[in-house]
Amino acid sequence: MRSIHGRWGGVSTEVGQRVTRSKTSWTSTCVSSRWRCPHPDSGYQYSGRTRSIVRCKGEHEEPGMPRHEEGEAGPSPGAVGQEIMRLLTEQQSADQDALIQYLPDALIDAYISRYGGRNTTTDSTDEDEEDINVFQTCLANAPSGEFQINSYSWRGLLFAPPMRCDLISTLQISEGRFMQRYFVVSQHGEEMIISLDFRLEETLKSQYRGIQVETNWFLHGMSGEPVHMYESTLDNTIGPECVVEAQLNALKEENIEEVFMFASPRNKKIFDNDITQFEAMLRTSAYQSLLRHRESKILKSVQVSARKSILVVGIVAADGTKNAHVWVCALQKPNNVWMVDAVNYLN
Repeated sequence: MRSIHGRWGGVSTEVGQRVTRSKTSWTSTCVSSRWRCPHPDSGYQYSGRTRSIVRCKGEHEEPGMPRHEEGEAGPSPGAVGQEIMRLLTEQQSADQDALIQYLPDALIDAYISRYGGRNTTTDSTDEDEEDINVFQTCLANAPSGEFQINSYSWRGLLFAPPMRCDLISTLQISEGRFMQRYFVVSQHGEEMIISLDFRLEETLKSQYRGIQVETNWFLHGMSGEPVHMYESTLDNTIGPECVVEAQLNALKEENIEEVFMFASPRNKKIFDNDITQFEAMLRTSAYQSLLRHRESKILKSVQVSARKSILVVGIVAADGTKNAHVWVCALQKPNNVWMVDAVNYLN
C-alpha cells in the first residue's frame, strides 16, 4: 500500500487491492477443496476435492454445471461459458456463489487458506456486518498468475448484472485451452468486450468407497477491453479508462477547456466552477508535468465499487522526467457518465 500525496479535487486516497465485500446471502456455505476438511466443530461436511458447495445439516446442492457419468466427457467449454454468462446476466441479486464450481482449485484453496470454514452467518458478532460474496472474494484474492481479471469485468459483470451479453466469437487455442468473447453492455450503459479464458483440468469427485477423476473446463480469466477508443465527448457507453485517456490527450495538447470538461461537478465546485482557477492549479509544480507531456500510460486500474474507479498513470514529462499520478473517477447521476473526481500526485 502506498500513500498518495497531493490533491486535485480535494480527495486523498490510498491505492491497493482490498477484499471485495457485498451484501449477499451466503446461507452458511463453504467450499471444499483438495483433500481438505474444515474443522470438525465448524458444522460443515467434507466431500473431498469436489466442485460443489457443501451446506450445513447435510444438505447438498450442486447448482449450474451439468453433471456426467464416469467415462463421459464433461460439458463443452462453450456450454460452460454460456452458463456462466447466463448466471451473471440473469442473477436477481448479488449472490454469485453458484459460479464457484467453475473456478480452478488454486483460487478455492487460497480462499480456504485465508477464511477456513468460517460461517459468516453464525460467526458474525455484528448483525449489520455484510456477508462475504465468496465468488468475488476468490477472484479478488487469486494467487498471482492463477487468474486474469481486470476492472472491466468487475464493472460490467460482477458488481451488477449486465443489461446485454452477446456471444461474438469462440477460439480453440489448444487442446486444453479455449476462449470466448462477448459483447457486454453494463447496467449503466457502458459497452465493452469481455473475454473468458478456459483451461481443461482434472479434478477429483468423491463417491462411495473412493474417488473418481473427472476432466472439466474451468475459468482462468475474465478480462475486458473497450468497444470505443477514447473520444473528446462524455458518453455513458465509455468507461473511466477511456475518460482518463481522453483527458490525458487534452493535457498533452494543453487544451484546458477540454481537460475541465472531464472534471466532475464535485471537482469543479472546488474551483467555484471557474476554469481560470482550475488552470492555475494545473500550472503548479505538482501538475505542471501533465501539460505538454511526452508520454502517458495507465499502469493500473482498480474498480473499487460499481461507481468508483482508481487509475494509476505513469507520465513522461516534456523535459523527460518521470512521475505518476492517480485519477479518481466516479459514475455521475443521473446520466451514468464517468467523470474525474480528483487527480493526486503520487510521491
